[in-house]
Amino acid sequence: MSLLSVALNLTICRVIEENYEKSIRNIGRIGKYGMKSTDVEILNIMLGH
Repeated sequence: MSLLSVALNLTICRVIEENYEKSIRNIGRIGKYGMKSTDVEILNIMLGH
């Protein structure tokens, strides 16, 4: 997948918007809410659970 197609997919999915402030907010939401379960799994692996 080319970098252009990745950028187009992010735009179509409304992650990247025409306003940079909205784009930063969207990426922040992904990090805060979308990665929460990933963080838990990484900690479980690190702690040997």
